Formats: sequence, C-alpha cells, structure tokens
Amino acid sequence: MKSLLSKLFFILFKKSILIVHYFYNKKSQKYYYYFLSKNGIIFSGVPQFIGLSSTFDNHGKITIEKNVVISEEVLFLTHDYSVVNISKEFLQNDCGYPWINDIHVGENSFIGIKAIILPGTHIGKNSIIGAGAVVKGKIPENSIVIGNPARIVGDTSTWIQQKFASQVQVPITKRFEMIKIK
Repeated sequence: MKSLLSKLFFILFKKSILIVHYFYNKKSQKYYYYFLSKNGIIFSGVPQFIGLSSTFDNHGKITIEKNVVISEEVLFLTHDYSVVNISKEFLQNDCGYPWINDIHVGENSFIGIKAIILPGTHIGKNSIIGAGAVVKGKIPENSIVIGNPARIVGDTSTWIQQKFASQVQVPITKRFEMIKIK
C-alpha cells in the first residue's frame, strides 16, 4: 500500500511540474531536479536544463554534473535485460537478473534531442552528443559524438573556435519556446 501511495505521489508531483512549467519554466526546472534527485539521480552541481520528457532508468546510478543540458526525449538506460533471455539458451539456466551499469555525464556537456545513453556510458566534460545518437562506452572530454552507433567526429575546442570565427551566431532577442502539437 505504501509503495502504491508513493508511486501515486510521484506521478502527481511530475504532473504538477508540467503545470508549473507551462507558466514559469525556470521554477519548474528546480522542482524537476528535486523530483529526479528523490528518484535516485545524483547531481554534483546544478544542471543548466533537463527536458521534462527525458526518461531516466532507475536500476543503476546516474550522475549528472554541473551546467549540463539534456534536451527533450533523451533516454538514459542503466540496465540490459537481453542477457536474461540469452542466458537461458546458451547457459541452460536463467541468470534471473539484468546487466546493470552506471551512467555519468560530465560538466558543461550537451545531449541532443532523442539521444539514447546506454548502460556503462561515461561522457567526459565539455562534450556534445548529437540528436538521435546511441551512445555507449567512454566518451573522452571535449568530444563531439553523433550517429547510431555513435562515433567521435571532432572536438569541441576546435568546433567552438570555428563557430566564433565564422560569426554565424545570431542572438535570440525574444523568448524561445519549442512548439509541440498533440
């Protein structure tokens, strides 16, 4: 009964965050960090932004450092259940539990929309993970990673120098909102 009430509380809490987000985005982020920390996400510093539609697996430990931006619909998986089914066939026994490994996201990193972060991933600081990338393993600091499967295509220090040299950036002068049609 207690776990049922706990689940109901967290569902209602997340829905209230969405309502607050509609009126005041900055305040909803604070509530969302609180909600995630109560559900096992470890924050070492304050992230800059975490999309409310991102999904965090609660089997393993997920650590997020300061100034991280996590776009919408990013999926963090800390478990792999496929090993249970395969073990039945090849080992003639059921291991009964999934493979679980932690995820770490380094400071000042950016994770693009709909990226999938697989178990055992360690993203170094100042890294960029492209939209839709499927990331596994150790990503060195200052890396730009794209694709499925993800591969390193550059480093952020060179990329940022090229961006500033080309002066392509245009400042945003009005409030920026993503439009979502349901």
